[in-house]
Amino acid sequence: GTDGDTFAYSSEPGSPQADLDNVAVGTYDGGAHRARTYLHFDFPGTMNGQRLSSVKLQLFMSYQGTGDGTCVARNYWVFPVTAAWTVAGLTWNNQPTYDTTRPLGADPPSSSVACGNSAKDRTKGVWSWPSLDTGVMQQWASGGSGIHGLAVVADEVDKYGWKRFSSANPNNICKHAYFGDIQCDPFLEVNYYDNVAPQVDARDPANNASVATLTPEFAARGSDPDAWPNQGIDHRYQIFNDQGSPVADSG
Repeated sequence: GTDGDTFAYSSEPGSPQADLDNVAVGTYDGGAHRARTYLHFDFPGTMNGQRLSSVKLQLFMSYQGTGDGTCVARNYWVFPVTAAWTVAGLTWNNQPTYDTTRPLGADPPSSSVACGNSAKDRTKGVWSWPSLDTGVMQQWASGGSGIHGLAVVADEVDKYGWKRFSSANPNNICKHAYFGDIQCDPFLEVNYYDNVAPQVDARDPANNASVATLTPEFAARGSDPDAWPNQGIDHRYQIFNDQGSPVADSG
């Protein structure tokens, strides 16, 4: 799950929103009040070296609409954050940049339960799980993308785009269609392949062969079955004496 979530709120431009039980996006009054959500994940630390097949952002929407009983499906969008930030220090006046030229995903959730959730029960609503761009997420996992988390935003003019998602703070439990009863926190659902190690396809001399010279020549051919992480293959030769001690190493 996330190791930090918060949102920026235009009506309280200098105040952090980090301790609330929800994070918000969009506007409920045509732009006078606006909100943007920021999520932090230790994604490179968790997934570095793995070959990703799919990534989804999982958010539990516990409120939508304007409170007038009218709720319609409206998109929110996910973008990569491109500057360092802290949960405690983020405010409307102190937001990190996010890259709108690299949209990662979007989803238009709608729920009658979330629409009528005037009691602000953060366990009532619906899960939303947009698929995220696997190529960009792979770059992030590999640590070379300059990504510092995810920004979640909605239209800041359309009042029906207003949403609140349950945050990690209250430690609530929400029912998920696939995972059962789980914490309501934002999290990333990641599918990945285990790396297949490179292999030696042919060698000369053969393994454990005897040769009639003290200056043998060696040749080998190797391959990487899954072409991952596709950084080329180096060959290393080691020679041991009959006692098993190394006497030469190509490095």
